[in-house]
Amino acid sequence: MKVHEAVAAALRSNGVETIYGLMGDANMLIITDYLRDQGGRFIPTAHESSAVSMADGHARTTGEIGVCSLTHGPALTNGLTALVEAVRARTPLLLLTGRPPSRFGHGQSLDIEGLCDLSGALYECVFGGSTPRRDVTRALSRALAERRPVVLDVPYDLLAQECTEASAGSARRLHQLHSAPSPSPDDVDLALGLALSARRPVVLAGRGAVTAGAKEDLVELAAMLGAPLATSLLAKDYFHGHPDNLGICGNLGTALTTEVVASSDCVLAFGARLNRFTADDGHLIGSDQRVVQCDIDPASIGQFTPVEIGILGDARATAAAMVQRLREHTDEPRPSAYLQSLRQRLATTKPYAFEDLSTDSTVDLRTAMERISQMLPPDRGVVTDVGRFIFTAWRHLRVSDPRDFIHTTNFASIGLGLSTAIGAAVARPDRTTLAVVGDGGFMMNAQELHAVVRNDARLVILVVNDGAYGAEWESLGAAGVDPEYSRTRWPDFVTMAAATGVEAVAVRNLAELDALAPRLVDPSGPLLVDLRIDPSLDIRP
Repeated sequence: MKVHEAVAAALRSNGVETIYGLMGDANMLIITDYLRDQGGRFIPTAHESSAVSMADGHARTTGEIGVCSLTHGPALTNGLTALVEAVRARTPLLLLTGRPPSRFGHGQSLDIEGLCDLSGALYECVFGGSTPRRDVTRALSRALAERRPVVLDVPYDLLAQECTEASAGSARRLHQLHSAPSPSPDDVDLALGLALSARRPVVLAGRGAVTAGAKEDLVELAAMLGAPLATSLLAKDYFHGHPDNLGICGNLGTALTTEVVASSDCVLAFGARLNRFTADDGHLIGSDQRVVQCDIDPASIGQFTPVEIGILGDARATAAAMVQRLREHTDEPRPSAYLQSLRQRLATTKPYAFEDLSTDSTVDLRTAMERISQMLPPDRGVVTDVGRFIFTAWRHLRVSDPRDFIHTTNFASIGLGLSTAIGAAVARPDRTTLAVVGDGGFMMNAQELHAVVRNDARLVILVVNDGAYGAEWESLGAAGVDPEYSRTRWPDFVTMAAATGVEAVAVRNLAELDALAPRLVDPSGPLLVDLRIDPSLDIRP
């Protein structure tokens, strides 16, 4: 057995079922072995960045490791932006590549380890014919354990060498470690002392609480403390339907949510990093409140917002410990006239009320998001690109589970959303995935429509088309410059999509939007919606 065969076998024996990527000298033998001999699935892409983004979407959707493969040098640098996004999203991902043949002046030579240092990814290497299986397993294990992308370098000079390593044995699947460290009893008592002395506490859940499955414990804790519930963006809709739900906390929050959190005297945050968006740069959380932050990552505690009490512990275990401690004194919820009054206000307040400003030729994006959210099946994934439209999408599009929501704003790069959504759709063929992208971001990855068709993905691509770079339109206007300079002229998206085999429709008014309902109720195949909006319409709350 050659090293390239051993690497392919090791990937398959560790449970890797799908690889996204482009073939080249560095990886074509491995991928061929993976397909022909190991029965794996390879999803080819048109651009290297797309392969990384698809693996990123696959991993974030399933919770399993995402795997992609690129060839030497420029292929790897082409994927760098998407790799940084995955690093900052803390995605467990393996990027398989390899240094080119060891000869002077090779045109695709690149310091792979240096590139990993630059991007924040981890570097691993296959060191020789005696360790390829062990090296692959180590790389996969590190990606999962450290929740970071790993770049695995399989040098070209090793591929044809004989593998002398013993057989890997039976197949297995690597799983994410789900440690649940118990909080210190002293920390629990300190936190409860702070919460019970507060008159207007708030319980805040982040994605860490979602991952830990802490919902029921947090709801019970909030009830016993007389506190409303709020979430970070990545835990959006976690408490949807609960009478004490404030929704998203931070710069995406409603006026009522902002009022309540700003006037609170204690915030108990579980699995939320309290970043600049959730805490509104310290103006909303941390200025007048006493803060308790619970997280399994010690580096996250106090990273963005000063805290009075930091608890190193699993969100569910910590919330359960607090509830148990409170039950030692009473089983009754804490009476709170404040919470009763707030509950009445929440019941009678529409979270994001607005007046529809659609015309005969453009659609109000807020209306579009709300109606599309109602049309799509409840069990759907939502992936958004970067652009001025994202805040409206995040507010008005609902998900049944926060883990069904993915954004690609961690590196603030446009153009990653479509490919990330394709990976999510390929990984979850049992449900509909909605990709919300701008016209500029779509054009950066429009070539990947072929992957949508070839894999018959249940993907709805909503192109928010204002015929301009929307953020620049806004910024130019604010600077006193004619925003028309941000206008651009694209090909007709419906014609483009149809040429690739994707069904497409243009939506220019509410009648055309409502006509989509039968198609969105059960989208059996890919659909592109070219949604025309007015870039001059200011729809910020």
